[in-house]
Formats: sequence, C-alpha cells, structure tokens
Amino acid sequence: PSGAEALSAVQAQAPDMIIVDLVLPDMNGAEIIQAVREKFDCHAPVIFLTGMVTKDEELSRGIDIKVKDRKYSVLAKPLDKEKLVTLIKDALEG
Repeated sequence: PSGAEALSAVQAQAPDMIIVDLVLPDMNGAEIIQAVREKFDCHAPVIFLTGMVTKDEELSRGIDIKVKDRKYSVLAKPLDKEKLVTLIKDALEG
C-alpha cells in the first residue's frame, strides 16, 4: 500500500484507529498522519510500525514519534502481537 491509498481510504471512511508503517513508497507515516489530521479532520488513535529499529531498541528505551506536538507509539517489526493488542486497547479506551 501507499500513502496515497491510505489517504484515499480515510477520505472514503473515517477510521476508528490508524496503524501505519513509518516508511511507504510515496510518503512517510508521519506525513500521512499530518495530512489525515489537516485534510480530513480525523483524530483517530495512531500506532506506527517500523523495521528501522530493533526489538531490543524498542524494549530498552520505548520508542515514540512526535507529529504536530502529539506523541504516538512505535512498534518494531516483526510485531509482538500481545503488545500490539495492548496498544490498540489502550488507544481505543483512552
């Protein structure tokens, strides 16, 4: 999938949550979220995925990304399914 496809999907139907990779062929995940917030006034919770850090780095220091003064969780790939489920539950409840 591409950033353009993600934006098109959000425009067609506002999501309850967005899970997006940091690196896509045409734009990065932060650019996608910034566009979603600005163009579609969508404020769904966000979790970023990346293969750019190791699981050890994720576990040792916890990784967040900041987009327009908001911090978002980042999960290293391959995903820890239990952690992903926990982050989804926390994001949707909070």
